[in-house]
Amino acid sequence: MLDLETTNPHIGGPLICDTEETQRLLPLSRTTLWELGKEGKLEVVHIGRRRFFTYDSICRFVESLRAEGAIAND
Repeated sequence: MLDLETTNPHIGGPLICDTEETQRLLPLSRTTLWELGKEGKLEVVHIGRRRFFTYDSICRFVESLRAEGAIAND
């Protein structure tokens, strides 16, 4: 897991995830992740030269897939 001091108080996890961490959460290629970022489906945060995805936007993306019926609601 990404080692950050700041965590999401609702889940106890990170607020932002690097590309590698995001790929563990969403089994998608780096290219697809960055395309989703450009499309606004995943929120990208820039810190210095690094880019991260917000955990909340990852959760919203998964929920949107569920709403569209792309994945099962378990």
